[in-house]
Amino acid sequence: MKKIVISAGEVSGDIHAAKLISAVLALDPSIMVLGMGGERLRTLLGDNILYDLCRQSIVGLLEGLKHLPAALNIYFKMRRLIKNERPDLLVLVDSQGFNMPLAAFAKKLGIPTLYYIAPQEWLWGTPKNQRKVVQTIDHIIAIFKPEQELYAALGGNVRFFGHPILDQARPGMEKSAAINFFGLDPASPVIGLFPGSRQQEIDQLLPLILKSSQLLAADFSKAQFLLAVSSDIFKTEIMRQVKQSALPIKVYDKLNYDIMQVSDLILAASGTTLLEAACLNIPAVTFYKFHPLTYLIAKALLKNRLRFFAMPNILAGKQIIPELAQDTATPERIAFEAKKMLENPEYHAKIVTELAIISESLGPPGATGKSAAYIIELLGGKKS
Repeated sequence: MKKIVISAGEVSGDIHAAKLISAVLALDPSIMVLGMGGERLRTLLGDNILYDLCRQSIVGLLEGLKHLPAALNIYFKMRRLIKNERPDLLVLVDSQGFNMPLAAFAKKLGIPTLYYIAPQEWLWGTPKNQRKVVQTIDHIIAIFKPEQELYAALGGNVRFFGHPILDQARPGMEKSAAINFFGLDPASPVIGLFPGSRQQEIDQLLPLILKSSQLLAADFSKAQFLLAVSSDIFKTEIMRQVKQSALPIKVYDKLNYDIMQVSDLILAASGTTLLEAACLNIPAVTFYKFHPLTYLIAKALLKNRLRFFAMPNILAGKQIIPELAQDTATPERIAFEAKKMLENPEYHAKIVTELAIISESLGPPGATGKSAAYIIELLGGKKS
């Protein structure tokens, strides 16, 4: 019996990992999979998901310090698991800070590694760290064409099957059915609210979203607001903040794509959500806030290597959707950018057209299934 250890440390990685492993098991149900993940992987694999780091998922240098002891505890447990189980393949998903040291440990033991949603050193890393990725990881499944090209040029064993978001960003309902389900008036603006999938985003960015929504509600009295909950672990806090806002916001679990497709635009924390919205051609206003010292350090390290932080803008090489960070990420600025989209149909349509081009650049559909077939091949099964 072949054995995989999976390591996914945040909500978005857990979602991608669950889709991937589901596809792997559909091809070969005899494969044993165990390791670390969140609620999606636990739903799929039950007690074989031994550890969950999703609650501690953090972006930023200083922001993660309070969660470091818990993360280190799980890290050393994962090392023991890998050493004891000696899997045929260690599959790492996102969470670079956690997974790259884990991959280096596995390499010393001679255990093959595969990175899915690989470190974005291709985007903002140094040549030294880019080389480290290809020297440490045995197999990389790239999700962007430029990523595949860079790692291949450095000698990496890298495949590109397209971006898995193309398989995932699909509404569960027809648009007309979704409008009825959400109880919407098609003649009035619909604004989707996406506060993110990390605790720090719920704490820092949800209040920003709610204040921005209050300003928009003052300008658009018939505006309708739908809020997407990414994970059950955040729902209680989200509901508390929404109730305090006194806004008529409807809150839904795991209906992200249905909310997107009925929205005229979304207000979203920077992250995977923006590419998902791009796949559905839905304009966004995006924003992020870091600890001031984290922001200064990141600016100094990145220097002029990265002009944008929103992936649609990065891929386009220009600003398609408005992005606001630190002091510019205010309720007034967010509401202003959203208002521009709602009041200017030509501007809104231009963004939709640009997003369609970005969606096309993500490659062909079917990436998840092709990635699963590649894993089966690595395990000695049928060739993909």
